[in-house]
Amino acid sequence: MLAVLVALNLGGGALAQDAPVIGVAPVAIEDTSRSTEFVGRVEALNSVDILTRIDGFLESRLFNEGSTVRKGQDLFLVERSTYEIALCRSHSPALLSILSSY
Repeated sequence: MLAVLVALNLGGGALAQDAPVIGVAPVAIEDTSRSTEFVGRVEALNSVDILTRIDGFLESRLFNEGSTVRKGQDLFLVERSTYEIALCRSHSPALLSILSSY
């Protein structure tokens, strides 16, 4: 049987004409690194709950998420207008009494 196939191929028979065309591409040599992807969830080992001692709206956050913070470091800036108004109101009676004595 092999002899028949060789004879057809050499003789220009149907087998040689039906051969598929195969493309060739050059091989690029590159440095590669192995990578693996996993689906999962990450949770910090150490975390802290931050509670406020005052009420108010936050104007800005003064730290970058995930960064290390030191004891006593300011973390947030609270809206000042509410407290400035309350301070002025608390001083108003004293100021009025001083002004009325003149």
